[in-house]
Amino acid sequence: MPPSYAWILSPRPDSLMVFRIRRVKKTWILEQSSSIPISLSDLISGRDTGSEDLSRLGMSRPNTAEVVLLWPGELSGAGSFSLPGIPENDLKKVVSGEIESVIPWDVDTCQIAFHAERRGTGWETYVWATPRKLVERAVSKLTRTGLEPKHVIPESFTLFAGTETRTAGISETEAVVGPMPGRLLVQVLKGGFPQRETVLTCPPGTDFGDTLDQLLAAYYLLELPETCELRWIGPEASDASSDPDPADGWHTADEERIRLAASGIWKGWSVRRGLPDFRSGSMAFRKDQEHLVRKFRTLAAMGLVLLLLGGIDAWIHVHGLRTRVEKTRSFLDGLAKQSLSPAPVIEPISQLRQKRNALLDQKRFLSRGTDMIAILKDIATEPPGNIPFEMVSVSLGSHRLSLSGKTDSFQHVEAVRQALLKSPHIRSLSVQSARLDIDHKTVAFRMGGVHD
Repeated sequence: MPPSYAWILSPRPDSLMVFRIRRVKKTWILEQSSSIPISLSDLISGRDTGSEDLSRLGMSRPNTAEVVLLWPGELSGAGSFSLPGIPENDLKKVVSGEIESVIPWDVDTCQIAFHAERRGTGWETYVWATPRKLVERAVSKLTRTGLEPKHVIPESFTLFAGTETRTAGISETEAVVGPMPGRLLVQVLKGGFPQRETVLTCPPGTDFGDTLDQLLAAYYLLELPETCELRWIGPEASDASSDPDPADGWHTADEERIRLAASGIWKGWSVRRGLPDFRSGSMAFRKDQEHLVRKFRTLAAMGLVLLLLGGIDAWIHVHGLRTRVEKTRSFLDGLAKQSLSPAPVIEPISQLRQKRNALLDQKRFLSRGTDMIAILKDIATEPPGNIPFEMVSVSLGSHRLSLSGKTDSFQHVEAVRQALLKSPHIRSLSVQSARLDIDHKTVAFRMGGVHD
C-alpha cells in the first residue's frame, strides 16, 4: 500500500528541493516544498557539511521508505533500444550491454535503470546509466541528513510517469518540456515512449518567452521533425510570461511536474511495477532487508514462545500421564497382592494376566451351569441300587466324559454302562477297560463317552 505521505527530493545546483506530498485516494496533493542548503556538488562529492535540522525547516523526519530521489539528467546518459521478445527477467542483462555504446563510462562501474514496454512481439526499452560512485555518495550524504531515499529514479522519468502511454498514432513524435528554476528538461517521445532527452540551462531571470526561443534551437539539436508537437508541463507559457515575477511561473511548473510524477510512481496501491531505479543490485534499499530481519525476529520470537508453550503443555501432559501410571501401578500391586496371596508378587501384570486366563478357562468350563451338575447327579444315581458300584474318578471336558469305578463282576460293568446311557445328557458311552482289581474280588473299569 502506498504511503499517505511521501517526500520527493530534487537536487539543484545550489540547493536540494524537498517536496512533501499527500495521497488522497489515487491522486497526490503537494502540501509543502522546502529548500535544504545542500548543493549538487556537495551531494555527489559526499562531503560532510553537517547534518541539517529538519525541524528547523518545518519538516518532520520522514519514514525512509517514503523518500524518492530524482537523479539529475546531467549526471546520467540515456538511450532507447528495440529488443526481441526475450523473457522479462533477462531484460536487465541485455540493456546493460546496449547502453554501453552511448555512455562515456565503463558499464561495470555504473548503475542501470530502465523502462520497458512490450510492443508487438518485442520490447521497447529506454535505459539510463550513471556512475555508481556518485549514487553511493549521494545516498550516503542523504542518509546522514536523515533523508535516505528508498528509490533513486531518473529525473526525466517524471516527464511521462504520470501520463498514460498512447495507443493511437504510434508514429507521432512530441517533445515534452518540464520547466524548473534555471533548467529545462526536454524529452522526445514517439507514440508516448521516450526516445532521447537533454537538459537546457536557463540564465537567472529568464522568462518563459525567452525559453521558447531556446526550445526552437533544441529542435535542431535533437533532430526533431518539423511536425513534432510541443507539450509543456505546467502553466501555459503565455500565462507564465505575464506574471510579474517570472520565478513564480518556474516554481509552479516544477511543482505540477512533481505532483504528476507522484501519481505515476505509485500506481494503484503499490509502487509502480518496473519502476526505473538506480538503487538496485548491490545498492538495493537496505531498509527492506532490515524490515525483513525485524519481521523474521518477531516471527522467531513468536515461534519461540509457541515452542515454549508447547513444551510446557507437553510437560504437563507427560506429568499427568506419569501420575496416572503411578496410581495405576500402585492399584495393580495392591490388587495382585490380594488376588495372588499367599504367592509372592514379582511381576504383577504378568501374574494377574495368568490368573485371569486361568479364571477364564474355569469360567468356560463352568459356563454350562446346571448341565454339569445334572451329569454328575446322573452318574451317581442312575446305576440300580442292587448293583455294587463305587465311582473312583470323573473327568468332564467341554464335550468329553471319562470316568472310572469298581463293581463286583464283569456283567455289572455292562449294567452300569446301560444305566448311565439312560441319562438325557450322555449321548454315548463305551467301556475302555475292565479287569480284576488287585484284591481279585472286584472289577476295576474305565469308561469314555460324549455328553451335551
